[in-house]
Amino acid sequence: MDVHLSVEIKDDLLVAHLLFLNKSTQKIYLDGMTLCSENKVEREVFTLIDEDGKRAAYTGRMLKRNVTPEEYISLDIGEQLTTTAILNEAYRLRRGNKYIIQYSAYNPQTLHDDDPLIKMESNHVEIAY
Repeated sequence: MDVHLSVEIKDDLLVAHLLFLNKSTQKIYLDGMTLCSENKVEREVFTLIDEDGKRAAYTGRMLKRNVTPEEYISLDIGEQLTTTAILNEAYRLRRGNKYIIQYSAYNPQTLHDDDPLIKMESNHVEIAY
């Protein structure tokens, strides 16, 4: 799984754009919430480090849940999915800071017990906010 992150400032908000590309040799099933598929951050899947080396506090929802079959998104070999999320809605950010941002998450266990646990990590993006 290849994950590419880009970040922009739009209307005073820090907006993350994610591109997920299935580079494996098989169809994979990914949890939509982990991918920010509803265009919002619903899990702590981003790391934001400020110029002082401090991690931005996650202020979003904290859920314990069992992922249902309907919540998985399938990606065929070579298929890609793009999502967008507003980071301000889930992290405590301060204007005037520089941030290094990365998307990093494990896909929850899928419907098939023999599916491998997939670690998804993006590139790092540095942005002045």
